Amino acid sequence: MGSRTGCYQFLRFLVFINNFVFWLFGLGVLAVSVWLLFDEQLYQQTLESQKPDYFTGSYLILVIGALITIIGFLGCCGAWKESSCMLGSFFAFLLVIMVGEICAGVLIYFQNESIPSIIEKSVE
Repeated sequence: MGSRTGCYQFLRFLVFINNFVFWLFGLGVLAVSVWLLFDEQLYQQTLESQKPDYFTGSYLILVIGALITIIGFLGCCGAWKESSCMLGSFFAFLLVIMVGEICAGVLIYFQNESIPSIIEKSVE
């Protein structure tokens, strides 16, 4: 039991690879959001009434990309170094995301009458 080999090493490698891919995806999302914020030609192509929505969406993508990058980094390095602090933080982030998704699903389920009108209004 002293040396951890075999299945444990394989699972550790899978967790590392999975979180490394998430980390790369987060960096890609960050790069796209920075490109959206600093590309003036793309910004000038938007309609005047949609410019506040353009910046809101760009900043939202920036925050999501930063969170994905941080979570992927914590999971990747925590699995590689077997750091209980990093893995605990990784678990806490995943737990908060899961609770948020459940709350959003319940909210959408009970607010089902107003959702189509909100979508129609935002498309117009």
